[in-house]
Amino acid sequence: EGLLFLRFDSAGLIAKETRYLDSFTPMAQLGAFGAHERPPLPSLPPSPGIVTTGKRLRNDASGALLQALEAMRSDDRSSFLSAFTPDAIIEERMWFMPRSLAPPAWWAEVKSVLPDLELASVETSSSRDIAFAEFVLSGTLSRPLGPARAETRIVVHRGLIARLRGGRIAHLTAFMNGREWTVPAAR
Repeated sequence: EGLLFLRFDSAGLIAKETRYLDSFTPMAQLGAFGAHERPPLPSLPPSPGIVTTGKRLRNDASGALLQALEAMRSDDRSSFLSAFTPDAIIEERMWFMPRSLAPPAWWAEVKSVLPDLELASVETSSSRDIAFAEFVLSGTLSRPLGPARAETRIVVHRGLIARLRGGRIAHLTAFMNGREWTVPAAR
């Protein structure tokens, strides 16, 4: 599984391509991480689809996603949670044990691992009830995570797909470029 963003220039040629590949989910499904909870196999739609976006409008579907990201940036838990429906799920695809969490549990997990979390270079777009975001996440790990030790400074790109219901996020799928992890060499 993965997420692909293509940005086109005025001539219709690809000007920028960003890929977020999820290698951890298939590895976890095959048992590569040992006796951990395994993410379920994804259900595939009857036919593949392509979502295209135009210029973002001020009050489009990106609003709830921007609210959640700004709340993360400003450490405003209440505002973050209000961007989600009561039954919302956040599906982490690259957080070293892919899983689905309710927004309060996801917030607690992320903030405990990256208490000094910073977001930069946020770009969003949307189409009907789906919003997309790309940004750079950075921070210092408070504990070991995957191959990285505590106190490791990370800077990674993230990609998000938000499915909205009633103007709030009902399902958020979060991808990360795991190859960007800075892992100090073993001594």
